[in-house]
Amino acid sequence: VRQLKDHLTKLAQKSYWEQLENQAPEFVVMFVPGESFLSAALERDSELLEYAFERKVLLATPTSLIALLRSVSIGWKHVEFEKNAEKISMLGKELIE
Repeated sequence: VRQLKDHLTKLAQKSYWEQLENQAPEFVVMFVPGESFLSAALERDSELLEYAFERKVLLATPTSLIALLRSVSIGWKHVEFEKNAEKISMLGKELIE
């Protein structure tokens, strides 16, 4: 727990979200290399997740990291789809004019 919390605190102090003006991330992901490591830490400190959230750090195990990355991928695809739809709409308007 102590090592996770120390690393989490150091990661949060980097304040990545303050370094980018546009499209700043809302949180940073801290990878924990095993479900059992996080589980054991949460058994000893049930407020660890809340501690992390307050510092804009998301604790991710292999399973949750894969889910997070797939969600981000889907989000990026939707953003790209919207951009293409806007472009098609503008080109359609030009064609009509």
